[in-house]
Amino acid sequence: MSKSPVTTFLSGDADLLINVVDASNLERNLYLTLQLLELGIPCIVALNMLDIAEKQNIRIEIDALSARLGCPVIPLVSTRGRGIEALKLAIDRYKANENVELVHYAQPLLNEADSLAKVMPSDIPLKQRRWLGLQMLEGDIYSRAYAGEASQHLDAALARLRNEMDDPALHIADARYQCIAAICDVVSNTLTAEPSRFTTAVDKNRAQPFPRSADFPLCDVPDVPAGYQHRRGVTAAV
Repeated sequence: MSKSPVTTFLSGDADLLINVVDASNLERNLYLTLQLLELGIPCIVALNMLDIAEKQNIRIEIDALSARLGCPVIPLVSTRGRGIEALKLAIDRYKANENVELVHYAQPLLNEADSLAKVMPSDIPLKQRRWLGLQMLEGDIYSRAYAGEASQHLDAALARLRNEMDDPALHIADARYQCIAAICDVVSNTLTAEPSRFTTAVDKNRAQPFPRSADFPLCDVPDVPAGYQHRRGVTAAV
């Protein structure tokens, strides 16, 4: 691969990006979403596999997630066709992202990212140049292809940062993961399920002596594949 998944979209060819996110594993899947939004790419989050999340007693506040991310969030169960019409409507009515400051980086990181941004090609929007600066400081080799003269200043920027912090890349990743954790704390919670009749019966039997062992069959539940929609001028990212 000659480009990272996110730097691919720096060309600006996509009018709108549909970012498909697994609702049953929200915290793990939001890292890509954050990078897309930081880059300023027009984005709709398609929150898929809600049926799986519900089976795991995970409840996600859709409106709260949309407000925190600053972009539309559409709940989906693609395997059953639930939410597809709402997604189409969101695409047709899409408006630019709100100016939401998602990740709070240490000021030295922002200072060096801005310094790198100043010597990048001027045809790249400032927001994307700052993002590229952070990616370079994190060690993303693909971002250098867009950075122009900034690549020559990277080593000096890293040297200055290492006088203030042990590992700049670790601080950048940690800031993003802290942001994701804070979002999930607000918008997602796992409910305490009521015990089923089956588990209640098992618990009662455990309280009594068994004359012989009881066997309970186990079965594997296959993974439900995440689906996505293709429309003209719209790119899907999973």
